[in-house]
Amino acid sequence: MKTYIRTLLILSLVLVAGAFGGCTKYNLVELNGPEVAHNTTMWQYFESDPYNWSLTMQMIDRAGLRIVFEGKSEFGPKITFFGITNASIERYILQQQIDNQIPDFSLESITPEECRDIILSCIVPGKAVLLDDWKSGTPSTNVETIIGTGGEKVTMASGKELWIYTYRAPYNGVKEKGPKKIHLVSELTGHSAVVASHNITSLTGVVHALEYNFTIFDFTKAPETFEDSEYTDYPEYTDAPEGSDSTYL
Repeated sequence: MKTYIRTLLILSLVLVAGAFGGCTKYNLVELNGPEVAHNTTMWQYFESDPYNWSLTMQMIDRAGLRIVFEGKSEFGPKITFFGITNASIERYILQQQIDNQIPDFSLESITPEECRDIILSCIVPGKAVLLDDWKSGTPSTNVETIIGTGGEKVTMASGKELWIYTYRAPYNGVKEKGPKKIHLVSELTGHSAVVASHNITSLTGVVHALEYNFTIFDFTKAPETFEDSEYTDYPEYTDAPEGSDSTYL
């Protein structure tokens, strides 16, 4: 039965991906286009792009945090949000339904307290920090620590700390010729994340959309069963949030 359900899911997701165009073996492509500015609040921007943000909005509402994205909260009129997209949330839900055999698992199965911690751990309060405003750094090569050199440690709205830095990976064997991206590291959980689309600006701050393989608890805790998961056939999203430098195929 599990194999049958998984097969149906894979087939349906392939059809959806095909409807939006062909995919390549690469996850990202550099656009180098103009920055995307929205003359709306961040919340209104999310509403304009339900394909990428509808589940994110549901999680925000479940956490009681909509006013943060409307610029009306204690965290200030502007914030920096490392955005968790629909794909990350849907992937976690599917994982619980299939791998952990909890068929009724949904977004409502994640408590409001967990939703609040997840969202606030992705917010830099009080300021909109663009890609070029972050300090450069170098990933750790020391197996005893996940923190590398450069960058800066930032206290997020949840009170948790992330090490955030920009880095240009090698391209075709040439150092520092790849796209410049923001990297985030949680010393607390041992997880790291990379931004896919940068500098999505609004009247109440800036969104840096995280890559679709981000797991929603990466900055707060490690779900007991996540790293042991066998299920890898997750949604192939083909339309990334608009950004200045990268998107998905």
